[in-house]
Amino acid sequence: MDILFPCDYDNLTTPDPDFAIEVSAARAAGFVCHFFDFNALRAGDAYRLPKGEGLLLYRGWMLSDTEYAGFYARLVARGWEPVTSPAAYDEAHYLPLAYPKLIGETPRTEWILGREEADAWALYAAQFRTQDAILKDWVKSAKNRWREACFLPAGTEREPFREIFANFLTERSTLFEKGVVLREFHPFRVLHKDMRGMPLHEEYRLFFFDGELLLLPQLTFFPGPEEQLTRWRALAQRFATRFLSLDVARDLSGDWCVVETGDAQVAGLPGSIAPEAFYRALRLVGA
Repeated sequence: MDILFPCDYDNLTTPDPDFAIEVSAARAAGFVCHFFDFNALRAGDAYRLPKGEGLLLYRGWMLSDTEYAGFYARLVARGWEPVTSPAAYDEAHYLPLAYPKLIGETPRTEWILGREEADAWALYAAQFRTQDAILKDWVKSAKNRWREACFLPAGTEREPFREIFANFLTERSTLFEKGVVLREFHPFRVLHKDMRGMPLHEEYRLFFFDGELLLLPQLTFFPGPEEQLTRWRALAQRFATRFLSLDVARDLSGDWCVVETGDAQVAGLPGSIAPEAFYRALRLVGA
């Protein structure tokens, strides 16, 4: 299995600086690494992909469903066998598609297509108005502006909702994905809050390949999510993608809850996972 990374602007021989450490770690683990112009892909311009054969894993920035489908087709045309199909990517990447496999393991979630404030308000008023809730799109929130563009306190009235929603759309801008998602706010264990009021939870990102955990994160507290490993493995095996990320957090009762899933090709490495250890583990399963 080879790995494909974004290149540094239009220089196809060097990695995007944000992935340079990962490329170094991947090469040290024995992977052959290739590069392509991600910026051209996102801009809808012509972009080159390397020719090859065999399995190819993408590690890079997020793509929409249509972008990934075109990307996948071009990789196949260049001789590769991409690890993740478009349908598998979409299922892990978009919360409304992942949610049926997470019911009972993640906070209650409802959604709409589109970005109309009136439709979002109708959903909120009908389903979430009596409890704290979180606002996001099908992929991401604007939690960096927790009070102004993400968190909806119980009983939020129409005008405050309209303001929070407008701020959310401004923050997500052209990165807004597909539609609006509302989630029941779950009281996870808070380590501390930043200056904007955003809570930082006891949360870990787990990576699975073919349903098996790649490696345990370096734990802040013990015991950590490894005590629920059978549970996480069973969840990961519900998904079609071979390469899944699973974000889990501890709640106030001490139990663990799924925050979100993702196609691990586009899931960043958190500080609790060393790139060298990550790629050594990936090499063992993907050699």
